[in-house]
Amino acid sequence: MHIGILKDKRGFSQMLVIAALVPVIMLVLGGMINVSTVTSLQTFVQESALQGTRVGIRSETPVETARAAILSFGEGIAGWSLTDRLTINATFASQTLTVEVVYEFILLGGLFHTVSGRSSMRMVDLP
Repeated sequence: MHIGILKDKRGFSQMLVIAALVPVIMLVLGGMINVSTVTSLQTFVQESALQGTRVGIRSETPVETARAAILSFGEGIAGWSLTDRLTINATFASQTLTVEVVYEFILLGGLFHTVSGRSSMRMVDLP
């Protein structure tokens, strides 16, 4: 009776199939995590540029106010400070405030990715 159990090869073949599928499933899962991270951060960076422009255009010092609004908008995000990872370019010319936010982060697997967002608003009334 015990000899039949030892000669059963179905269990081994199932383990072999699982061992072959686990790396593929992990790659697909890692890819899904990377795609969701990129899309989430792209949306966040674009929204921060828009909020910085909205707040800055209503101020008497639009460039400085936009920068401060963007920095406070991103509190809690890893690396969200004016370093090599985050760049804020704000210009105010011809009654138009233009803000560009560039954020660099690391994906699974150690790949660097950069997302950017840009927003412009025209000042209609002086504050």
